[in-house]
Amino acid sequence: CQGGLVAIDQRNTSTYRFPEPYDEILVFDAISDETMSILATNGKGILYHRENEPETTLSLGGVDQNFVRCIEGIPASYLAGTKKGLFEIHAGDQVRVINDSLSVNAIVHHGSTYWIATNGDGIYTYSNGVLKLCFIHIPPFQKHLPLRWIRMMRILQLILLMTSLRIFSSKKFRMEMMNLITMITARRN
Repeated sequence: CQGGLVAIDQRNTSTYRFPEPYDEILVFDAISDETMSILATNGKGILYHRENEPETTLSLGGVDQNFVRCIEGIPASYLAGTKKGLFEIHAGDQVRVINDSLSVNAIVHHGSTYWIATNGDGIYTYSNGVLKLCFIHIPPFQKHLPLRWIRMMRILQLILLMTSLRIFSSKKFRMEMMNLITMITARRN
């Protein structure tokens, strides 16, 4: 939603417009709890929205770092993926740079692991403070990998595409897909 938030429940829709200077931002992703909403924005970094309080922002660096595509976790501790970097944020303003070069498209939290989909750099996991490359794009002519791995990577790419297009963006769908991926990757050929 540009310049605000839209709340939708089974019967009602309500809109909240951001005041200036936030009235022109686009929100790409959000997490929330009972006290606040944390929003991923297109150039303003992280925007904190609390009811009956002014909005505040958290800058993650330069222009590309403040183009936040996705956030995942809980407001007390979450990951933010940007056009140029992956960040871990605690207590609202304690920022740790995990990686300053990845272009992150999506983050999914499953169990104790975050799965990170990037723009052309593969799929990573982040767990216990360690970022690890799990999958990279494999052109069809590279047949040295087991066929089931190549098929699974193509399925995962399709799932991530559908999720980024919000075709299947429910938490339940993402959890079921992560269970499937975990099951496939745990088996060895």
